[in-house]
Amino acid sequence: MVRIYIILTLCHIFFFGTSSAQRGADTLEAALKRPGLEKGERILLMTKYGSVLFFRDEKAAAFRVFQEQLIQAGSMPDGRYAAYTYGIRAMSRRIDDQINAAHKDLDSAVMYAAHTKDMRIKGYVEYCRGWMQNRDNQAAEAVKSFISGLRLLEAAGTDDYKGAIYNELYSIYAEWNDYNTQEKYARLNLMLAAKTRNPNTIFNAYRMMGTTFESQYRLDTTSARPLDSAYHYYTRALHVFEKNRPNMESASDYAFIAINLANIFTQFADYQQRDSALRYTRKGLEDALKNKQYTFVADAYTILSQFAELDKDYKTAQHLMIQALSYIQQETLYDNRTLFTIFRRLSDLAERDSNYVDALHYYREYLKVYQDVYDAEKMSTGKRLEAQYEAEKKEKLLAFMQLDAERKAGEIDHLHFQDEQRAQQLAFMELQGEKNRQQLSLAQLRAQQKEQELSMAHMRSRQRDQELKAIQQKMLYNRRLNTVYALLILASLAALGLMIYAYRERSKSMRQQSRMHQLEIQRINKDNEIITLSAMLDGQENERARLARDLHDGLGGLLSGTKIELSGMLPMLGQDSQKSLLRKTLGRIDAAVAELRLVAHNLTPELLARQGLAAALRNYCENLSNDQLEITAQIVGVHAKMDHVKEIVVYRIVQELVNNVVKHAAASAVLVQLQQNGNQLFLTVEDDGKGFDINKAGNSRSAGLLNIRSRVAYLKGDIQFHAAPGEGTAVEINFPIN
Repeated sequence: MVRIYIILTLCHIFFFGTSSAQRGADTLEAALKRPGLEKGERILLMTKYGSVLFFRDEKAAAFRVFQEQLIQAGSMPDGRYAAYTYGIRAMSRRIDDQINAAHKDLDSAVMYAAHTKDMRIKGYVEYCRGWMQNRDNQAAEAVKSFISGLRLLEAAGTDDYKGAIYNELYSIYAEWNDYNTQEKYARLNLMLAAKTRNPNTIFNAYRMMGTTFESQYRLDTTSARPLDSAYHYYTRALHVFEKNRPNMESASDYAFIAINLANIFTQFADYQQRDSALRYTRKGLEDALKNKQYTFVADAYTILSQFAELDKDYKTAQHLMIQALSYIQQETLYDNRTLFTIFRRLSDLAERDSNYVDALHYYREYLKVYQDVYDAEKMSTGKRLEAQYEAEKKEKLLAFMQLDAERKAGEIDHLHFQDEQRAQQLAFMELQGEKNRQQLSLAQLRAQQKEQELSMAHMRSRQRDQELKAIQQKMLYNRRLNTVYALLILASLAALGLMIYAYRERSKSMRQQSRMHQLEIQRINKDNEIITLSAMLDGQENERARLARDLHDGLGGLLSGTKIELSGMLPMLGQDSQKSLLRKTLGRIDAAVAELRLVAHNLTPELLARQGLAAALRNYCENLSNDQLEITAQIVGVHAKMDHVKEIVVYRIVQELVNNVVKHAAASAVLVQLQQNGNQLFLTVEDDGKGFDINKAGNSRSAGLLNIRSRVAYLKGDIQFHAAPGEGTAVEINFPIN
C-alpha cells in the first residue's frame, strides 16, 4: 500500500535542506543589502531569513529574529507585516512541538490580518490556520480554512501559496481515500506549475500525479493504465529534480519518489524487476541518509530486507530490519504504518530463527502500533464524512473563482498598459516639480514678508487677549448668576416632586384600606355562609335522628309485634301449604325489619359516635357490598381525632358519592380511601363504572352534587372530579383536620 506522507508544505515558502537553506540565506542577505529598502519589506525579508535559520537547525537565532521583527511590525499601522511574521513563527513552533505557543501565535496572526486590506496576506494566514488544523487532526476544519485561503488569493489576483494549499488538500483527501478529489488537486497543481514554470512546482505536481495514479491502481488493479501513468509521472519528477538539483527547495521529496518507484518494481507483478527496484532503493536510501529523512531510510532498509529474505539470507534480513527500526525511531514525525510493518517483519524473522522471546516482544509492539493506526483510521473516516459535503461545495466555488481569475488576468494586462501611461505622466510631473521648486524659492521670499506681517499680528493679538479676559470675567459673573437661578429652579422642582409623591402615597394608602375593607366584608360573608351551612347541617342531622327514632320505635315495633302474632298462628295451621305461605310472610317481615334497621342506621350511624369515622366507613361499605357490587374501604394512617360534626359531614359525603355510584355508574367495584398526611385528610371514592363527560356535567345543578359541594365548603376543602365515558369515575377531596 502506498504511504502518503504529509510533507511539511512550508517547503513551498521557505528553504529546506542544508545546501538549499544556505542558498536561501545568501539570497536574502543580498536582498537585505539593497539600498533604499523600506521598513515593511525589510521585516518580510528578515522573517524569511529567520525561517532559513530555523531549518538550518539554528532555532534559538531564528526565534530571536522573529521576535525582533514582531517588535518592528507592531508599531506599523498596516497589520500585514505582523500577521505574516506571526504566521511563520506559529508554524515553526508547531514543528518544534511548542503547540500552545504555536496556537497563540496563530491567534495573533488572525487578529493582525483583520487590520490589513492585503488580501494576499489574509489568504496566507488562512493557509497557516489550515496547516495547523491539519496537524492537530482537524482535517475537516483545515479544508474549510484552505478553501477560504484560495478564495482570498483569487481576490488578490496572485498565485502565491496556492501550490502549498493544493499540496495540503491533496494530502487530506489522500488520507480520506477520496481519489477523485485528490486527482483534481493534483491536476490543479500541474496547471499552476505549467503557468509558473517553476521547477519546484513542476516537480511537486509530477509527484502528486504519480501518487494519485498509484493509489487508483491499488484501489482497482483490473487495468494497468493508472500504474503506467504513475511510473510516467514519477520518472518525470526524478528527471526534473536531477536536472535542477541545485535549485530544488525540498530535498526530501527525491527520496520519496525513489522509494515509491522501488515499491512499484517490488510489489506489482506487471513491473517486478529486481535490478530496477534495487537501483531506486539505493538512490532513495542515499538521498534520505544525506538529508536525514529517516522515515524513507527505514522504507529503503525494509525493501532491502525483503530481497535478503527472498535470497534466504535471514540474518541479513533481520539486521536490515533492526537498522530500519533504529532509524524510524530517530524521526520526530513518522508514519505508524511503517512502524508496524517493521515490527511485524521483525516478529516473523525472529520466529523463523526460533527466537520466540524476541518474536513475542516484536509482535506485542506490532499490536500496539496497529491499534493506534486502527483508531486513527476510524477517526479519519468520521472526519472525512463530516467534511465531504462542505469541501465539495467550496471546491465548486473555487472552480468558478479560477475562471474569474482568468478574466481578471486580462484586466491586469490592461492595468499594465495604464501603468506605462502613468510612468509617462510621472516624468511630466518631475518636470513640473522642478518648476514648483523655483516657485518655492519665490514663496520663501514672500514668507519673510509674511513673518513681518505676523509680528504685527502678534501685537494685535495681545490687545485682543486683554479684551477677551474682560469678556471672560463678565461671562463668569453671568455663569454664577445662572447657577443661582438653576439651583432655585431645582429646589422648586424638588418641592413639587415631594408634594406629588406625598399625594400618591396617600392615594395608595387609601386604596389599600379600601381593599382591606372589601376583604374583611368577604371574610364576614364567608363566615356567615359557614354558620348558615353549619346550622343547616345540624338541622339535617337532627331531622335524620328524629326519623331514625320514629322508624325504630314506631314502625320497627309494629313489624316486630306483627311477626310475633303471626308466629303464634303457625301451630294452629293444619295444611302444609298454609304453613309454607306463613313462613314466607315471616321471612318478608324479617327482611323488612332488617331494611328498616339499615335505613335507621344510615340516618344516624351509632357506630360513628361510638368508634369514630374509620370504623363507621368500614361498616357502611361492608353492609352495602353484595355479589354485584364490591365496596372496599381503605383507611390509611388516620390517627388524629376530628370534631364529631366534621366526621358526620365526611360520612354523609361518602354516602352521597357511593349512592351516586349505585344509582348511575353500573359499576362492579368501588374503592373508598381515607388517608391522613400531616394536618390534611384526603378522601378518594373511585369506581370502575361507565363514567361520564365532565364538560357536560360541569354545570349540573343536581341536589346530590350541590350537597357534596356545600359539605366540602363547610370542611374548607377542595374537590376534584376525574371521569371520562367508559373509564369510570374518581372523586378526590382534601380538607384540613382542624
